[in-house]
Amino acid sequence: SLPSEHEINELLDVYNFNVVRSLYLSLKQGIAHHLKNQLLDNFQRLKIENESHWTAKEMGIRKLKNVILDLLISIKEPLAMNYAMEMIKNSSNMNQQFYALCYLNRYNLIESNEANQIFSDRNKEMTLSMDKWFIAQMGNLLNTNIHDKLVQLMASSHFDIKVPNKVYALIISWMNNLASFNDEKNPGYTLMTDLTLKIDQFNPQVASRVLKNIKPLNKLPSDLSVMMKKQLEAIYSNDKISKDSSEIVEKFLKG
Repeated sequence: SLPSEHEINELLDVYNFNVVRSLYLSLKQGIAHHLKNQLLDNFQRLKIENESHWTAKEMGIRKLKNVILDLLISIKEPLAMNYAMEMIKNSSNMNQQFYALCYLNRYNLIESNEANQIFSDRNKEMTLSMDKWFIAQMGNLLNTNIHDKLVQLMASSHFDIKVPNKVYALIISWMNNLASFNDEKNPGYTLMTDLTLKIDQFNPQVASRVLKNIKPLNKLPSDLSVMMKKQLEAIYSNDKISKDSSEIVEKFLKG
């Protein structure tokens, strides 16, 4: 599989989130278009005999099939998109449901709206599954309104800001959507500050874990670095900031 956006950015002296994302998507879609027939052929050949079995062979088949599914959905291949919807509707395997949901959300496909609703309806009583629901929606690589989506999901009955795993699944996933969180025209830094200070009031350990997902100031592009530094200073100067969070912020400010 291709290296992730995180891995590519870490190779750079200064992060270039938008360019890396554009190249990442172009490369993935280029591969998918060029090898479309071979990918479809292999996708249809790969058979999972029993969804409840986890032999080494079947785990390998699942992994390869998911790599191919991701590539084909990136170019809106109908067979792959129909397969993903079928997994979300009927699969008894949570991982298969989750990966299918991730891929439909990743490329901001209109089908993801229906998929998100079906997944939620099927799994609304299962806390860990709904954490995956948050993660999948924050993995959207093409949504220019990801901050609004975060706020919308935080208002969901499935989210509770006082539950650490909900914060990790939703807020940290949002921050790790690099090009969206660090969008030079509309970064999520102010919202991150507000959320961190709110969480810090009742769970400093969780707030500090959120803060650890910030990227080093000296590797951010200059405009973003200035904006992030301003937010970190606001957190650091807050009268009610905990020691846990204060120490994390201080490390970032000192470089």
